[in-house]
Amino acid sequence: MSKKKVTFVSALFATALMFSSANPAFALIRAEQAQPNAESNTVVSIKIGGRGTFGDCTGTLIAPQWVVTARHCLEATNNEGSQVRLGQEDNTSIRDVDSWALSESGDVALMHLTQAVTDVTPAEVGTEQPKPGDQGTIYGWSSGSRMARAKKLPVADVTVNEGIGSAAPTEETVSDQPSSENQAVAGDEALPAEDMAFAASSFISVTSNSRAAAQGGDSGGPFFYKGKVTGVFTASPSFIDVTLPDRSALITSLKDSADWIEQVISGKDTNSIITPATAPAPQKTTQTSAPHARLYLIGSLAILVLAAVAARIKRQ
Repeated sequence: MSKKKVTFVSALFATALMFSSANPAFALIRAEQAQPNAESNTVVSIKIGGRGTFGDCTGTLIAPQWVVTARHCLEATNNEGSQVRLGQEDNTSIRDVDSWALSESGDVALMHLTQAVTDVTPAEVGTEQPKPGDQGTIYGWSSGSRMARAKKLPVADVTVNEGIGSAAPTEETVSDQPSSENQAVAGDEALPAEDMAFAASSFISVTSNSRAAAQGGDSGGPFFYKGKVTGVFTASPSFIDVTLPDRSALITSLKDSADWIEQVISGKDTNSIITPATAPAPQKTTQTSAPHARLYLIGSLAILVLAAVAARIKRQ
């Protein structure tokens, strides 16, 4: 491998190590209260399981009976008895959750409501990938936020730093001819076929435009771009201490899960639906998404590094 390639690989693994200590959840502090509008009205506070509390995670209403959130919020937890809360302050309503679905192509999940929401227009899922410098909006209902505990929805404007994975802009055209040097393909020892879904995941890095910052709390909150929910919070990188607030956030793009979302919501994909009766036995852990987010993030980013290395080497 050339010196140039070694440098690139080292940089990628350094990035993976940086994110491996990422804060596994997201809460907005020092944020503004969101005013009722087409975006904020769709943002829901999630209570995970019968022993959970509102603010365990955040989600977005994308159909009258469907909410999108982060996969790590629902993975390996007891989701029976989960609920979502819509609205702010004295104008709220609660819906029960009877089933859910976990995407295989990223940190994305869906929750099905027993009763349709008829007084809120659902958000549209966006697949257009923002470019560095583009502006967006983030929301978070974390119970770690004093504002959120008062049933006031925190909001912050953010700037896109870069796209990672398939969300990254491509400046080079990949050759149709495979390289004979260090080639990694689906099914080989370096990158098993079952891990290709995670390697193909899209991430978006953003930074708050104000003093609003991320700290330990919930995940799954929406990233709105051009009026559409384009991603969900996965983690906030902390370079010093994962308990400290951080103005940056790592978002899982909905680009790779958009088709799956449509299939589940339309009823065409019934195999992805999980109910309390069909769910695997949860781990005996505290009712929180935090422990699972760290493992998910480390694993997916490690695979992402391998895929990026393979793609870069192939182009050289």
